[in-house]
Amino acid sequence: MTIRWKLMVSTSVATCTIVAGVVGGNSAFARSVHRVAAAATPTTTPTAKSTGSTTTPTPHGSGRTPTPVPHGSGGSTTPTRIPVKPLVHNPTPIGGHIKQVTLPKPIVLEVGTKTQGVGLSQARALFMANSYVPQMFIVAPTFVPKNYALQLIHVDTAQDQQTPPAMYYQYVPKGLKTARGTYPSFYVNKLIGNSTVIYPGVMPRVVTISPGKKGIGVVKGTLVDLKPKNGFETVHILWTRVTVSYDLSSNVGVSKLSVKDLLAVAATVQ
Repeated sequence: MTIRWKLMVSTSVATCTIVAGVVGGNSAFARSVHRVAAAATPTTTPTAKSTGSTTTPTPHGSGRTPTPVPHGSGGSTTPTRIPVKPLVHNPTPIGGHIKQVTLPKPIVLEVGTKTQGVGLSQARALFMANSYVPQMFIVAPTFVPKNYALQLIHVDTAQDQQTPPAMYYQYVPKGLKTARGTYPSFYVNKLIGNSTVIYPGVMPRVVTISPGKKGIGVVKGTLVDLKPKNGFETVHILWTRVTVSYDLSSNVGVSKLSVKDLLAVAATVQ
């Protein structure tokens, strides 16, 4: 009985002490009680079992269903779309729209990238061209297909020993003033030195440029007929006289010239 009485007295004294401390404004004791209460309150957020996503808890009584959030999404459920550029096939198709151009009045003389004369006569244009490259002896062919006329003489002077002088003629149908894209024409290219031209996949054919006389002065050449799957047929005739190389070419799919016409021109080129 004595021990139970002592325990009852001790408990009463402790209770009175707490009440006295609170009523008396013991702030230190109040703070310690607050800390104890805070420590007793759980601060961790409950999570669902590991199923590949986490669940965001909602307050009780809200009536809302927790929304799963994928791992590594940073809290966002909407993925960011990456724009993919469309793949463009053949950006410059054959036969596409090409701006119409106006041809300068013939005959035009170009030296390098500069125009030296427009509306020249053939004699005047040839004289001026030879003054820039006298070693080439520029002479126009004596045979020209019907309804074709000289439009342009282009000259490139020698740059160094590895870049010899060169020139070419351009012939177009008579009266042609405007052109769109590829227009009817043929070219006669002339180069000092040997010119090596390779056309992969095409079998060249040997042709006679000049028959000569009694076996003297015979000039043989090579004819290359290009027939691309998606494009126009183009013919090249190549030959050499002494140290000068020639290449006569035409887009025959547009110019409508025959191989016979081009060989006739080549026979009169000097």
